[in-house]
Amino acid sequence: MVAALRKAQALGIGELPRLLELLVEYTWTDLPAEQLLTLAASSYELDPEALTNVVGDGRVGTAGSASVVYLTDAALATFADLADGALEED
Repeated sequence: MVAALRKAQALGIGELPRLLELLVEYTWTDLPAEQLLTLAASSYELDPEALTNVVGDGRVGTAGSASVVYLTDAALATFADLADGALEED
């Protein structure tokens, strides 16, 4: 995700409409357009060097014919920790 942030920042904010078109085409969100635009635009203010990438623990499996990742209790605890908007230091 940090690499994608760097790439988007390198493209410049002028590419934001095109990037949002791709995002909306291949993902789903319940954010209203105004909030999605604000969130996306704010990414240009982030310093990628100040971010910490955290990967949730999980195991690979299937659900019907789809390949999925089942989150472990440790991953669910990480999401619970994130509820206040920040991860606690280990």
